[in-house]
Amino acid sequence: MDGNKREIKDRRVRHASILSLRRLHGRRRAVRRMEDIPGYSTRLDWHSPAIFLMVLTLMILCVADAHNTLQLLRVGAEEANPIMQHLLQKGTDVFLAGKFGITAVGIVLLAALHHYPIIRPFHARHALYALLLLYLVLITGQVAVWPGEGSLFFVVPSDDH
Repeated sequence: MDGNKREIKDRRVRHASILSLRRLHGRRRAVRRMEDIPGYSTRLDWHSPAIFLMVLTLMILCVADAHNTLQLLRVGAEEANPIMQHLLQKGTDVFLAGKFGITAVGIVLLAALHHYPIIRPFHARHALYALLLLYLVLITGQVAVWPGEGSLFFVVPSDDH
């Protein structure tokens, strides 16, 4: 009879990719097994609306930062980030594509892995919170250094015609 015994493998050993199309129709919203909790490595198919709101807010702040940066550059400010400075030298379109692309990829990865520990006890979701705080500080700083000529929030027509 031992020859007919089947070896049962644990289906949880191999996870689907975080970019898998199956994740679009997933149902797992929480950890189901107590033995999964200590490792914090369980992948969920369904993320909370709070994570979606965080991603959306961060992308809106990214757009605001890009806009404010371009407006401040027009009145003589300099880009402090060397990577963004390099992209600016290649052109505004390259700068915007690079800024939005880098930010979007980073935010999506952090959101997809928001339960994963980065350095215990900190998880990827804590990096999202920190990023939100940093963007708020950055935009507050941009508003604080605005020289007061015209509006930071609207495109100011240039006098150079």
